[in-house]
Amino acid sequence: MKKSTIIILLFLSLLSTAVSAQKTIWLDKNKQETVKGNHEYYSIQEFKGTLKTFYKTGQLLEQGKYNNNQKQGVWKTFYKNGKIKTKGKYRNNKKIGVWKTFYKNVY
Repeated sequence: MKKSTIIILLFLSLLSTAVSAQKTIWLDKNKQETVKGNHEYYSIQEFKGTLKTFYKTGQLLEQGKYNNNQKQGVWKTFYKNGKIKTKGKYRNNKKIGVWKTFYKNVY
């Protein structure tokens, strides 16, 4: 009983570490890596492949997934007001299918 409890606790602690593992990347106005304080945007990249880039204010700018350092699947970009700007899919880092662009002030 004691051995199984230790194994479960060890598993849960490893799981919580993996879930919270992420890296913050600071970006300048050209979306080039810079240092905190000189940034216009920042990006949080989770080790499982999800990328989220934010405006300096903390509002979400873009969201998507990477696989083998290439954009894959659904990607979205957002206006500063939080409304969706574009939505489409990538396969092997290339845009595929129909990409939708939304007006800033339309619901």
